[in-house]
Amino acid sequence: MIDLNQQLSENFKLFQFVTSQTAERKEIDNTPTKEVVLNLKKLCDTILEPAWFACGPLSVSSGYRCEALNAAIGGAKTSGHILGFCADIIPLKATKLEFARWVIKNVPFDQVILEFGTNVNPSWIHVSSDPRERKQVLQILSGTGYVSVVI
Repeated sequence: MIDLNQQLSENFKLFQFVTSQTAERKEIDNTPTKEVVLNLKKLCDTILEPAWFACGPLSVSSGYRCEALNAAIGGAKTSGHILGFCADIIPLKATKLEFARWVIKNVPFDQVILEFGTNVNPSWIHVSSDPRERKQVLQILSGTGYVSVVI
């Protein structure tokens, strides 16, 4: 049995990555597998903890999504959220762009995606610790699809 209250790292617990209003409303069990928990720990260890200490506290707006939850929110079928490689983050003290720039310059990553909002103030930052480490820096604005950006 997976303990949703377990520490993934110093500042993050598993429940922060699996709690979903959509899952609760639609009665979807979003409990991860042990493999997903290990991927979430890697995400915390390699990206989120170092960023927390550099940029200040971070809020997880979306983390792990089981396939049913991912489909319910209209996520991509190949989303790294399904494997526990990704989280959508809102920094609480730094700006979103400061957080994204810090990640790009300081830690290994697969993707940093500025999602929705504006060029200057995205709604959140998607970060991925997928082992492919493609170093993709992308932006998505409503209705435009993904584009590569330099920030």
